[in-house]
Amino acid sequence: MTRPRRPLSRFVRRVTACFALLFVLTWVNGVFAVTQLNRIESEAHDAIEGGLASTAVLGQLSSAIAGYRALEAAQIAQPSRDPLEREAERRQLQAQVSKLSRRYESLDSSDEQKRLFMKFLAGWYDYDRRSQAVFQALSAGNRPAALAGFQDGRQGFNEASDTIGELITITIQHGRVIEEDLHGIFLSSLSFILTAVSAVSLLIVGIVLAVAWREDGPGDQT
Repeated sequence: MTRPRRPLSRFVRRVTACFALLFVLTWVNGVFAVTQLNRIESEAHDAIEGGLASTAVLGQLSSAIAGYRALEAAQIAQPSRDPLEREAERRQLQAQVSKLSRRYESLDSSDEQKRLFMKFLAGWYDYDRRSQAVFQALSAGNRPAALAGFQDGRQGFNEASDTIGELITITIQHGRVIEEDLHGIFLSSLSFILTAVSAVSLLIVGIVLAVAWREDGPGDQT
């Protein structure tokens, strides 16, 4: 004969309420963990786009302005070269620097990086202006004036080149900071996930115990 079902005791109701609360907390922990993992993905994307892309562009910029300076020095050493060919090569490097500068400005960067890049542009424009005067002097056959202009442009070139080096260093440091942050977020998310799994396990055990108590427990606990 089937035994009649006992009414829920106070103990069972309390256990059920506690584990219901535990379930809610577990759900909140799970949502938080998923949010943190999404943040990791977003931060990783920013690190790739902002860090690696910026470093690549800055490296190309450094090579371009170094090539521009080398071309200028080569023209002074060999002033007999075809002026049209010389000017075409100069304009090509000049256009490359402008293109790379626009590319860098389109990338995400910190206020410090933006400030340094403006400093680079100021140094580059000053050097480029003096360099154009050097090429004009060479085209006019005035090698002494070209040599003097080459010396005058040294400060602007050094400022632009050194600023690019600072930007590369800061970008690498920024990438390391992001990497450390991602590591901390990952460990935190993993901890929340493990907590959620443990809570779910306890919830299942609690439900089983509550059902067993209701079916077989003493009926005098009201």
